[in-house]
Amino acid sequence: MEPSNYEQIPDKPRYIDFPYLEHGTVIDGKLALNRWSHTITKGHDFPGAQAMLYAAGVPNREMMKSAPHVGISTVWWEGNPCNMHLHDLGKLVKESVQKQGMLGWQFNTVGVSDAITMGGEGMRFSLQTREIIADSIETVTCAQHHDANISIPGCDKNMPGVIMAAARHNRPFVMIYGGSIKKGYSKLMKKEINISSCYEASGAFAYDKLHAAVEGATPSDVMEDYERNACPGAGACGGMYTANTMSTAIESMGLCLPGSSSNPANSPAKMRECVKAAEAIKICMEKNIRPRDLLTKESFENALVITMALGGSTNATLHFLAMAGTAEVPLTIDDIQRVSDKIPFLADLQPSGRFCMEDLYDIGGTPAVIKLLVAAGLMNGDIPTITGKTLRENVESWPSLPQEQTLIRPLNNPIKQTGHLQILRGNLSPGGAVAKITGKEGLVFTGKARVFNKEHELDHALNKGEIPHGENLVLIVRYEGPKGGPGMPEQLKASAAIMGAGLKNVALVTDGRYSGASHGFIVGHVVPEAAVGGPIAVVRDGDIVTISAETNTLSMDVSDEEIAERLKSWKPPKSAVNRGVLAKYARLIAKRHFQTPQDNLYQETTMSHLRSTPFLRPRPSIHEIANSILAPRSHFSTCASMKRTSRHEKNLQSAHSYTTTPPHHPRSIPLSQSQSRTYSQKPTSFPPSSTPKFPSSSSSSHSYSHPPATHDRGPPSSETTQTDFGVLDVLGNTPSPSTSIDACLSDGFHLNSGVKLGGDGKFIEGRGWTRGSGVLLVAGEAFGWRPWVCGGGEAREEKPLVNAKGQFEVEDEAWGVLGCVWPRPDLLILGLGKEMRPISPKTRAFINELGIRIEIADTRNAAAQFNLLATERGVGSVAAALVPIGR
Repeated sequence: MEPSNYEQIPDKPRYIDFPYLEHGTVIDGKLALNRWSHTITKGHDFPGAQAMLYAAGVPNREMMKSAPHVGISTVWWEGNPCNMHLHDLGKLVKESVQKQGMLGWQFNTVGVSDAITMGGEGMRFSLQTREIIADSIETVTCAQHHDANISIPGCDKNMPGVIMAAARHNRPFVMIYGGSIKKGYSKLMKKEINISSCYEASGAFAYDKLHAAVEGATPSDVMEDYERNACPGAGACGGMYTANTMSTAIESMGLCLPGSSSNPANSPAKMRECVKAAEAIKICMEKNIRPRDLLTKESFENALVITMALGGSTNATLHFLAMAGTAEVPLTIDDIQRVSDKIPFLADLQPSGRFCMEDLYDIGGTPAVIKLLVAAGLMNGDIPTITGKTLRENVESWPSLPQEQTLIRPLNNPIKQTGHLQILRGNLSPGGAVAKITGKEGLVFTGKARVFNKEHELDHALNKGEIPHGENLVLIVRYEGPKGGPGMPEQLKASAAIMGAGLKNVALVTDGRYSGASHGFIVGHVVPEAAVGGPIAVVRDGDIVTISAETNTLSMDVSDEEIAERLKSWKPPKSAVNRGVLAKYARLIAKRHFQTPQDNLYQETTMSHLRSTPFLRPRPSIHEIANSILAPRSHFSTCASMKRTSRHEKNLQSAHSYTTTPPHHPRSIPLSQSQSRTYSQKPTSFPPSSTPKFPSSSSSSHSYSHPPATHDRGPPSSETTQTDFGVLDVLGNTPSPSTSIDACLSDGFHLNSGVKLGGDGKFIEGRGWTRGSGVLLVAGEAFGWRPWVCGGGEAREEKPLVNAKGQFEVEDEAWGVLGCVWPRPDLLILGLGKEMRPISPKTRAFINELGIRIEIADTRNAAAQFNLLATERGVGSVAAALVPIGR
């Protein structure tokens, strides 16, 4: 049963409130749905582009001018059941998009079948396809000026890949999961089987434990029967493996339609979902719902909650961290452990249980589980979603789980009181490791190490029956990490063979990964990996290794001194590859320290490398974002009456409390006084003659000084307009050039300065673009949201960044500050102005040192050129630029 959860879309396209964009996407002061494509379809500025689009299928001039362009990206190829049907789903989506009066453009990206490559050299290519998928979708979406994207993934790495792409292009987005495969059936064993059964049968075959239920059938006959019947058609592997882990998590985050993760691949429900996707993407476009509005700390916690409740894959840990890193959401492995500690394991799903996703669909699907978790207070039902409603509203009309079902256990009688994923640390994994322990294996395992330097060595030993029953063994498989593999291959072949052989006396530890189909006493993602000199590189046969889910430790009974001594004599192995994509992948993994698959998987996923001061700007709360999406109003009509403050780090020498309206989202509406918050903050009032100075990079506390006498502000102006300079969207929206501004900085400093936009009250082309002195800038998140104030401030070596004329000054260059870009404050666009002077190496080096990317604009027509650059990069609100005004 599928309830009707979607609002009726009016026949005529609607427009939404949006800041003025110079390049023509504004109609009657409001932005059209074709906000990106309009760049190349308006007028006749891009005749070549329009000629190509007519050839590609745009039917007439009216559609060329007004129809939004929706990219439909499928991870399709024929050689994998998980993906072989996705092109057909894409066709259905395209038809539905066109019926909504939009232009649908199908395009494709690539993937790797984990099940086909498992245990072979091809598996090394699997994980890096996540980045390839993200890169390719971002490339096509941005290069082709698509106004929105609908992505249709199938296999494991596809889901995080399309979400990472969405976080990058940040245009209206809907994901349609390709759906799960049906269960297979073995005639010779007389039972239901799936892909995991084949791998476990391999272990049973090697240890002579594969006996047919049909008389006369040989073990070889059974293997043939399994191979012929395990996968009866299209769809992703049917247990709670990685694909279904990620799809259910993404549904709980609000990025796909209700039921998408549990609708089977070849079901009528999946076909109907493809039709409804066009309605959903139009809602997102009309309400300006963007991926980064939905990718919040609260939604990631929802993803963790459902992963723990359903018994999801260990791969979720590295995918969630990469997704969060791309979306600039602070998520760490400590968050994963914290959620695991409080969420019960409820689902009797394979690989450790009896049921498949097909069975979950029959009892109400993922929405029924979400409904249960929201009602129990374990999941946040108030997060916004692509439907324009909250997660709670999406599932409230969905049927609840039937009383008689046994797949999802009652909350008061779970399979395990806490989650099955555990983050283990110890002298064998000082950076952390991920264990998948459902409880049936026990909680503590101790055994002698037996070391294998590559997976194929263990596979060979298992195939020959060389791993004995009896004595407890901890099998160590190393040099299979991101760099050592390279590619961090999954170890399903070995882990499934161990289960099939009945080796209950064996645990498995690796610096590689596991498939979601893996189960047993398994520990993966050991950090640091062996290839970079982690302790796992010096484990020796016979060392006693202990895995404990009670103390969350992974350790070997070897002293720290002995480990250090062994590492002294250790030499890194020669790389297995020296050219091609895997060699490039290994090199990048060795250098990158953020948003990597695993090299620094367990470092805190923040944007700290972009911040040079301890100031932080808090993200909008989930309620603020929900308000902005569910009850949209013009932010720009209300921002002038709003104040916003931020909080400092804990290292401030003294703290005071004050109450303020919460930080608002650029598409939000003011909240009531009852929704105000209390922050710990320095006092926010300053003498009229003083101006706050921000600290140098070496300072952990505030310092303040008086500005030059020429900038004595005097008392506040009676004409002062209060606005939010954290976003600087007041530019172009000020009532008149002479209106003074009370700069309500993101750090809460109320200058009451009477500073005028432009200083001399003049504007460039009447668009609120300032020139001259007296301009104020809050430099955005890249500078920790610290203020840049006219006549004050200090930086490295005590040199002021803003001089007495209100100019951004480095060495012998001075730049008039027009502002920064939201929500991409790590990007400063420098306008070269009429003189077209180049930026000196010193200026460029200084800005780069602060973590800022520079782009150059020809600003002889400043407003038009800057707006064009900003809009092409998906910037939601043009805040400002830098324009040179003299040396």
